Amino acid sequence: MMLTVTYRAESQSDVAVFERAAADLMPIIESEAEAGGYVSVAILAATGIKELGPLRTNRQYGIVYKRLPDGTWQRNKEKQSSGAAEQQH
Repeated sequence: MMLTVTYRAESQSDVAVFERAAADLMPIIESEAEAGGYVSVAILAATGIKELGPLRTNRQYGIVYKRLPDGTWQRNKEKQSSGAAEQQH
């Protein structure tokens, strides 16, 4: 199971800022993830949020952490996600 956390990012494209934010958020999120039995956490930076009538569009950059068998959390270094998403509200 994966816990997904989304935050509104100030930067539109600075990957270093997204990575620092994820590193800062992860210690706060760990206890929630462990209590819920999650084995991975995705931290998504939402940027460029626009309202289009009943739709909301945004771009996201995601960083994923996985829980190792010894209980520690490690950032997944595979290709991170980036793309547009649409939501109705």
